[in-house]
Amino acid sequence: MQRQMFDFLDSKKSRHLVCHVHRGGGKSHGAVLRAIEVALKKAPSDIKYFGPNEKMVRKIAMPIMRKILVNSPESAMPKWNGKDSIYEFPNHSAISMAAADGHADSHRGTDTHLGILDEEGFMIDPDYAVNDVLMPRVIPVDGQILHISTSPRSPSHPFAMRVEQAQKDGNYIALRAKDNPRSE
Repeated sequence: MQRQMFDFLDSKKSRHLVCHVHRGGGKSHGAVLRAIEVALKKAPSDIKYFGPNEKMVRKIAMPIMRKILVNSPESAMPKWNGKDSIYEFPNHSAISMAAADGHADSHRGTDTHLGILDEEGFMIDPDYAVNDVLMPRVIPVDGQILHISTSPRSPSHPFAMRVEQAQKDGNYIALRAKDNPRSE
């Protein structure tokens, strides 16, 4: 499923890309892997990763980062800056990790080549993170924002509306459990 997601992301140049993925479909793994890929291939890049809350970032995204990087050569291995919650790569790329709910402002101020909203459908105010934090810093460097989530609890959640717009624009992919080859 992640291959389908990456093929979709690689084929699109739009500012906003929306991936609607079922639970267990590898959303967070794919999001973290994409962040690392951009950090290594497009140096120096500044990547902003948002999870809905600190627990999700700490208990899901950061262990995935360690798992992916475990066999990385020392020349590419990022250093963790705990004070600023940033993975700093030797090539001067950086992946900043923060919770969208209550900590979105920690991602303000620097140009952003890739913004990731992982489980956006469960963020309280994703529009603030997108419109007030990411967009002003993505535009100057022609960056992208990846909106990735399972379905939100409410059909009036901003992610549901973002899905609708992305479908109209052709910047949407849905990866459903029935499409997962591992589910057979």
